[in-house]
This record gives sequence, structure tokens and C-alpha cells, in this order.
Amino acid sequence: MPSMVPGMQLSTKKTFDGYSIHMGLKDVELVVQATDGLSTFETIPSTMFEGIFPLHFERDYIHWYDFAAGSIQFRLKSEPWNASSETIWVLCKSGSAWRLQRAGRTVVSSNSRASETIARVLRSLSVVTGIHVITNSSSRDIDIQIPALQLDFLISRDDWRMCSKQ
Repeated sequence: MPSMVPGMQLSTKKTFDGYSIHMGLKDVELVVQATDGLSTFETIPSTMFEGIFPLHFERDYIHWYDFAAGSIQFRLKSEPWNASSETIWVLCKSGSAWRLQRAGRTVVSSNSRASETIARVLRSLSVVTGIHVITNSSSRDIDIQIPALQLDFLISRDDWRMCSKQ
């Protein structure tokens, strides 16, 4: 059925998981807008994050812009409607930078100097976009994951050596 939301062409007749759904095309990309009466979210194409974060965050998540918070929620494709899931990462502005965070942990951009340096060390195991570099704000340690190989490493702020967790 036609949508009354500007920029959207279609809407669903019934709500889905409590959301009114509107759809439209923007630059040949399907855009979905979901509103529950309090919050409005709109999908962002995953191509916007190409090369910025590891492939897992680009391919395995639906990216929802939260109009009220001015942030982007990365929700697993397996639970795209759950706005309160513990698996959600939030990309929000912190000062002049944007940070992808969840529960005191921050994903380091794949094109940062830190990620590129770690990728050089691990280049025989994976490309940079296959490596997750995640900082822990409380311990200030760096967790390194290569999900495709089920490998985990840790760089402790105490000695700055990379150690395998396996």
C-alpha cells in the first residue's frame, strides 16, 4: 500500500513486531523505515561501511539509523527488530570521531594505523578486514579476533605483547 512518509513509496498494512514499516528506493538501494510511535529507525546500506570496519560488521548486521539518538545501530541479521538486544553495536559520535561501541568495548577501524599494524603481524592468517581489533575501556587491553579461524589474541596494556588466548 502507498506510504504517507516523505521519500517512501510503500508501507505494510499491518505492524511488524510493533513497528509500522515504510519502504522506498534511494539511489537504487531499498530503504526500510520502522516506527513504533516513540522511535524511528531507517536502514543504511552496508556499502557505507565498506573497508571501515571488519567484514563481519558490514555483512552480518542490519544498520539502522536512530533518528532520536543520531546514532547507527548494528543489529544482527538474525534479530533485526530487537532494539534492546545485547548484541547491538552502536556507532555514535564522540567528540570529532565516530566510535562503534558496545558495553565498554570499541571496534577499531580497519583502516586505522593500529589495525593495519596488527594485520601486518598476522598477514599470513588473514587480511585486515578479517581481523577484529577491539579495545576494552576498563582494562585498556586490546582483543584481537580472527573469527574465520576461531583465533583470539590479547595485547595487555601491562606488557604490550600479543599473546594467543588458545
